[in-house]
Amino acid sequence: MEIEGPEYEILYSFGSNWEISDLGFVAACNDYADRMGMDCESLSHAVTFAIDAYEMGKLDPGFELKYGDQECMWKLMKMVPTRTGIGDLLAEDLRTMEKRLGMEGHAMQVKNLGFGGYDPRVMKGTGLSFMVNARGSCYQKDLMIVPDLFDLANCGEYDDETYDQFIERQDIFTILDCFMLCKFVQDPLEDFGDIAEILEPLTGERYDEEELLEISRRINSIQKLWNVHEGLGKKDDFLPKRCYEEPIPDGPAEGFVSDREQDERWLDMYYEEMGWDKDGRPDEEDLENFLEGLND
Repeated sequence: MEIEGPEYEILYSFGSNWEISDLGFVAACNDYADRMGMDCESLSHAVTFAIDAYEMGKLDPGFELKYGDQECMWKLMKMVPTRTGIGDLLAEDLRTMEKRLGMEGHAMQVKNLGFGGYDPRVMKGTGLSFMVNARGSCYQKDLMIVPDLFDLANCGEYDDETYDQFIERQDIFTILDCFMLCKFVQDPLEDFGDIAEILEPLTGERYDEEELLEISRRINSIQKLWNVHEGLGKKDDFLPKRCYEEPIPDGPAEGFVSDREQDERWLDMYYEEMGWDKDGRPDEEDLENFLEGLND
């Protein structure tokens, strides 16, 4: 097998997240997951959850589970598509796994989507993005990872300038996502003025900044309403409890941990900014009127 090499999220998923440093093994896992139609990050989280459960005495697969053990990782991974043994559990979503093993709040997920290769205990802007993103902990929504990574000196701090930066990026990137553009192309487009200049020759319409902001907020409100319809509430807009209870154990970010009170303060600020109520529910009547207008 010849490949150019795994990309970043794969290096995280089958590498550092499993305490594996063998690039050949990482590439082989990537290839196998792709051939089996399995999402690499979801598979990675399922395996790490199983190892944690084993270490906590919550799961007995009949053989030893250990981080850094390539044979163990490969065996677990191949059990998933056939649902053989504990593969039947690992093929489920993270919240189902938590519930079955009595480990609610242990999986590193928001709204049932596992974290990418970024830790919100350090990257507070990314943490806010994980919390309020309608999909859950997807860093692609607004790429808050970029300003967080370029401001490592202040990482771990709850700075309201970071909050303001998140709001600005969410507003702009929501519109840019409607273009179906690669995120690497989107980032240089820094304001609604740039976007309006692109939209006019494409659509023949001239949008001002206020109109674009209104459209962006409406898109996010519609997404939020779908979550409300599916039974998700404010409790689902927080990081998992491990982020608040388990500081990073070692390395340059040793001791960093999330603060639930600070996260709730930001969450309340965000709900107010979006025009939602204190439980994070958008005004359904306003959106219904808008949707009715589309059908006229």
